[in-house]
Amino acid sequence: MKISIITVVLNGAKTIEQTIRSVIGQSYPEIEYIIIDGGSVDGTADIIRNYEDHLSYWVSEQDDGIYDAMNKALSHVSGDVVNFLNAGDEYFDRDVIANISRHFADEPDTDVLIGRELIEGKACRSYLDGNCRSVYFDTFFPHQATFSKAILYKDHGLFDQGYKICADYDWILGVFSKGYKLRWCDEVVAVYDPNGISSTPASIAEQYLISKKYLEQSDGKGLMDEAKDHYLDMFRRVFFRNLIKNRVSNDSIKGCLNELLGNRTVDIWGAGNIGKHINGFLAANGVSVRYMLDSDRSKHGSDSNGTPIRGFDRDDRVYIIISTEDYENEVTDMLDKAGLNAGKDYMTYTDFSSSVTGYLIGHGYDDGGFALMTGLRYARVGRQASGNI
Repeated sequence: MKISIITVVLNGAKTIEQTIRSVIGQSYPEIEYIIIDGGSVDGTADIIRNYEDHLSYWVSEQDDGIYDAMNKALSHVSGDVVNFLNAGDEYFDRDVIANISRHFADEPDTDVLIGRELIEGKACRSYLDGNCRSVYFDTFFPHQATFSKAILYKDHGLFDQGYKICADYDWILGVFSKGYKLRWCDEVVAVYDPNGISSTPASIAEQYLISKKYLEQSDGKGLMDEAKDHYLDMFRRVFFRNLIKNRVSNDSIKGCLNELLGNRTVDIWGAGNIGKHINGFLAANGVSVRYMLDSDRSKHGSDSNGTPIRGFDRDDRVYIIISTEDYENEVTDMLDKAGLNAGKDYMTYTDFSSSVTGYLIGHGYDDGGFALMTGLRYARVGRQASGNI
């Protein structure tokens, strides 16, 4: 079985070599490697040229975007199975392709095999539990970890270039809707570079429109209201994450935080990346954080961007913002047992992000085109600290 691996890149001189080396270092012998460079001007083509003896085909020329480049690459495929590994991404280890080939050999009726990928050290879970809800709502189909039989790109078609961000999601839903066999494997396949095309309100809107299209065509029409709620929540996550990650500061945000927190002293629970982002976001908008709280004792005594890290010690003068969604239930249980009250003494990440997002959207803040594209408008849900929002 020949595996065709495709890398599309534009101005990826800093990352393309690690991706190439990850592919040519695979233990599996039957690999066809194709690279499409969109006319880079940063030396990417020179790096690719150094490895052209390992490539079945490559070209450096302008194109009409990532999906035009992916479609162009598909016209040069001669393998049995296709995988797209973007510049900056890598395979988890040198035996990934060998393992994938065994999966297809063991289950030859598989049309698409989807594995797991590692993002910032965390293995994202596999999806699909056999019902349409998983496919239409769990919209994480990482093409870095997706292997499709090449014949599908002839039988089903290429990527729809009418979509600028999520044409791969449209393609996979189209394949699923036609009855092709999708299988998930519980193995980490790829290491994903989160500095590529990031999630934006526009990308969430595009996903919603794609999901809506296939729900209307299938027997999943009864899930439409649930789909709306799901994508509104995804919008909340992306909108808020971009705010805190970029430390956006303006009068609207300052007014929101003033109504939400008042003059209360704030601690942040969780000294991980999200906690660091929230700390920087609050500081940029004039809210000082006293401590970063963390249950990991090895972090105690150190600091996060100048804010000391310590363990939890109840102080009724302090308001706590929990910075993790993954473990917020465990943290809230502990705070509740310590006699603290949700809303009055602390706020979860979900409630904090919902309050900030809902306040800003309700006051006319730019939502990145989400409402215009989808006809959906985010409204705040959950608890708040002061009761003013």
